Amino acid sequence: MKAHDGAGAQNDGYLRVERFLEWPMMVLAVVFLGALVAEQVCTLTPIHAHIVQLVSVSVWVAFAVEYILLLVLGWQLTDGISSARMCPTC
Repeated sequence: MKAHDGAGAQNDGYLRVERFLEWPMMVLAVVFLGALVAEQVCTLTPIHAHIVQLVSVSVWVAFAVEYILLLVLGWQLTDGISSARMCPTC
């Protein structure tokens, strides 16, 4: 029972992080689309092109950090669930 309670707490942590990051990631996706359109459609000066590229790379880094964070939290969650299955009477 203790392992199951831990998995529930980890699930709450995963869901909390996922909910917290949902809207910021949505905003970053829109920013990325704007940068992508600006890069493809507009004639940019070298400094503006550099800024657009910096924005694009920054958004990709943020997406990667979110992905890795949720992946790690998901692994912790599945470890707790598998522990509860291995020892249902604990």
